[in-house]
Amino acid sequence: MPEKIIDAARQILLEGNDIVTAEIISTTGSTPRHRGSLMVLAEDGRKLGTVGGGRIEAEVTDICRGAFDRDTEGHLHTIGITSQIDGGDDCDCGTADIMIRHYSKEHPEDFREISEPSSAAYIFGCGYVGAALEPVLRYVGFDTVMIDDRAEFASSEKFPYASDVIAVRSFTDIFREREMDENSYIFILSYSQMSNCDILREALKHQHAYIGLLGSRRKTANVFALLEWEGIQAAADDTVYAPIGDDISAESPEEIAVSIAAQVIRIRAEKRNSHG
Repeated sequence: MPEKIIDAARQILLEGNDIVTAEIISTTGSTPRHRGSLMVLAEDGRKLGTVGGGRIEAEVTDICRGAFDRDTEGHLHTIGITSQIDGGDDCDCGTADIMIRHYSKEHPEDFREISEPSSAAYIFGCGYVGAALEPVLRYVGFDTVMIDDRAEFASSEKFPYASDVIAVRSFTDIFREREMDENSYIFILSYSQMSNCDILREALKHQHAYIGLLGSRRKTANVFALLEWEGIQAAADDTVYAPIGDDISAESPEEIAVSIAAQVIRIRAEKRNSHG
């Protein structure tokens, strides 16, 4: 769960308000938010966090309002996400299993972190490096989302165990479909330097924990130069890593995947330690 939301929710309880939490436990198909996303509704009407926005959030908010009259035992709700719920233009759908829990101001000690924050890995580019990176990140606890503008590359047959596989018309479309947060890790691995530039430009506008850009020092410097000409100081952003990965003299896609995984494992651990 996002640490800031947990701290704020705990403070609301101590102020004398009951709270109801809605946490995404698991998802199937295409969903706007990933496992671990949290929304908190306070008795006085305050709301923290999000489980997806739009009509899905309205539905979950209604469920949360009804939960104030229940006991503190958790109740699991499966929400179907379709164009009728999320307001999208397509018919792709998914489901989200959302745990609803009521916490009483009479027992604020009952409120505790239900689960560790979930890290989502958004992998832009389903080519050789992306294909090698997906299972490595999944094995170390990331929810992997594969994205490509080539439908033959972005297929569930190629990535059967990924949390989601999304074929887009343009790589930047994903930023309208998904809401990034402080536990989002963005891997820019597309086949096109211009696409990489477009993805980086858009990624910097959204919350994230990490952005990694694949390419040689010369190529990544060219991307930075293009953005600097637009007034975007990507090279100075300490969440941007380019060239991506720790320097272990990696050459093959599999070796590059290991170097990237090593880098984000370290960054994720530093992030956890800074909050603890």
